[in-house]
Amino acid sequence: MKRTFLFLSILAIFILSACGNDATPNYEIVENDSGNENVLYIRAVTDSRDEEELKDIAKAVSEEIVDTDTFEGLNTYAAFIRIHEKAEDEDFGGLLLSSKIAYRSEGLPITGLDETDKLEVIDVNSEN
Repeated sequence: MKRTFLFLSILAIFILSACGNDATPNYEIVENDSGNENVLYIRAVTDSRDEEELKDIAKAVSEEIVDTDTFEGLNTYAAFIRIHEKAEDEDFGGLLLSSKIAYRSEGLPITGLDETDKLEVIDVNSEN
């Protein structure tokens, strides 16, 4: 009985640890250009080259933008988010992913999107 319980406990831990790997890969925001009023141009860098992970990073950044403590996102109409590879001698390396999002209706004509709060990936170059 104890062996069965121990086996089932170990099996459950193994299954939960295999399924619970939804963490966003590490990234760092290296540029936050808010020169155009109510529109942000964000550059982030990462070591990841996986297309799905790059999309996860863009999604995480888009959600971080509306955090008023980080970006004062309350008045942001739209954002253009670019994910780059890390570079040793510069702030960022080659472009890996380009995306855009409109947070309010005022951002729709700026981005060319049809709906708000939906991140659109424009280009992925994960083989860089």
